[in-house]
Amino acid sequence: MLMRLTAARQSLTTLATLLLGGVLVPAGLFIPVQAHAVEYKIYSPLVVQGETEVELRSFYSSDNLPALDGEQGYRLAVGHAFTDYWASEVYAVLGAGPGQSVDAQGVEWENRFQLTPQGKYWLDSGLMTELSLPTQSDEPSELALIPLFEKQFGRVLTTLNPFLEWQFGSSAASGTTLGYRGRVEYLLHPFFSPALEFHGEPGMIGKFEPTADQRHQVGPAFYGVERFGGRRAFLYSAAVLFGLTRGSPDTTLTTRLEYEF
Repeated sequence: MLMRLTAARQSLTTLATLLLGGVLVPAGLFIPVQAHAVEYKIYSPLVVQGETEVELRSFYSSDNLPALDGEQGYRLAVGHAFTDYWASEVYAVLGAGPGQSVDAQGVEWENRFQLTPQGKYWLDSGLMTELSLPTQSDEPSELALIPLFEKQFGRVLTTLNPFLEWQFGSSAASGTTLGYRGRVEYLLHPFFSPALEFHGEPGMIGKFEPTADQRHQVGPAFYGVERFGGRRAFLYSAAVLFGLTRGSPDTTLTTRLEYEF
């Protein structure tokens, strides 16, 4: 019993340290993830039943244009996998546009469904829904439908998350927004695996903006995990993303920290 209490105390201490570091380090280095269709996270379709997680994501964008410089935000989440095919997660969203102060922007509710058993078919697949509710009554709510695809070739893991998004509410824009998120990761070592990430949003289907005004970003990233036994693990990743168009920030730094138990 004493050993279990000690292990539990160590787990809580580790979690507190990781979360505190996740707040202070990004704030000091980059100022971290705000409510934007491009969320800088790529989701695997795989679900592990019984797994609980606490997550902190952050980003900060810089650009020569004031309209794109200083976009930043945070997402803090708690999630749980209730079955071997369904996981749910709730986010508190804070952020700021260029030249603004960070404040509460809303909440998000994600539900992720694993559609195929891992490795049974050529491609692992899943589906995620994402409901975003803003704190400001004059801001639209959003609903996103996100197919999840993943395939491993030897040590190379590829993951793709195209998405469709709709707004609703009094100030909602009509139409369906198309976007994508993805990565190619080389599974070098559990502590460090280099990757290439890409994120983008062409815009409303049938009403795409000119290519130069669309948001498309790509850049190097790394992923790692530290396991403590049982379900307990600390996952971390970061990316430096470069804008490919004038409608994208020149540089975006993003960090992602997650504690599973």
